[in-house]
Amino acid sequence: MTGSELQCNNILIDYFFKEFVYRDLYFYKGKQKQELCDGLVEFQDAYVVFQIKEKRKSTAQDWLQKKVYKKAVHQIKETIAMLQDGNVIVVKEDTMSRDELCSIGVTFVEDEKYTLSRYDVSEQELFFKAWNETFEDTPLINDEQFKKKSWTDMLSDASKLQLKIIDKLTQEYVGEVVLMKFDTEMPEIGIQLLKKYHSQGIGTRVVNLFVNRLKSIMQVKFFTVRIRSDNYISQRMFEKMGAIKVGEEGKEYAELMLELMRNMGKEKFEKAIEKEFESTQTYTLCYKLPVV
Repeated sequence: MTGSELQCNNILIDYFFKEFVYRDLYFYKGKQKQELCDGLVEFQDAYVVFQIKEKRKSTAQDWLQKKVYKKAVHQIKETIAMLQDGNVIVVKEDTMSRDELCSIGVTFVEDEKYTLSRYDVSEQELFFKAWNETFEDTPLINDEQFKKKSWTDMLSDASKLQLKIIDKLTQEYVGEVVLMKFDTEMPEIGIQLLKKYHSQGIGTRVVNLFVNRLKSIMQVKFFTVRIRSDNYISQRMFEKMGAIKVGEEGKEYAELMLELMRNMGKEKFEKAIEKEFESTQTYTLCYKLPVV
């Protein structure tokens, strides 16, 4: 799905019930799987079919004549014929990729105050702002090599959607939100704000904005939230939003420590851990956030 196709489907979802909007539709002609259309709205016994044709480098005249009037019209006629064929089995692909959720350079969601969008490859320093504040008292994790590796991993990890939060009035970086495991029944979300933006209601506002957008394009009833046991601000915020504590974990942190030891070397790791023993004693609280 292209960025234009995704934007079209998002607009359809905004104006119709998402249960009646279909994306990534395919049909089987014999054993061959073919795309049915770019978007489809179902209304009682009627269907509205969409075919998206990007202009790209074409002239307006070429785009209109060749891509719209010729190709798109022909495809829509084929789609109508397929829908009228009772032997065609239509399959909806529900799994969305990161680029389908939000392409680089495209705003994922915004309100009158904040914009959420993907990091650009040139915005490493923005990413480091949140990282440095999160781990400023934990030099073990705030190691320069590990920090740079986390940046490159984030750019290449297609299973994670990490979005920067920008104040629209000041254009200042506020923090970030993240969506992980979005191909599961209960995807995981998280938020990190710079400290100067704490306790101002921004976290609640941004999470609600983020979740409302996600639920408009995903079939999901709950989100998973994992919070460190010493992060009392986030615990209170999500609990006020209706999140229910469902368990505790320590495995992820232990695995992180092991990876750090491999990256830093055993001797450097042991010296660092002596200075921050208390931080290694934290664990993870697991919450379930209902989608309402």
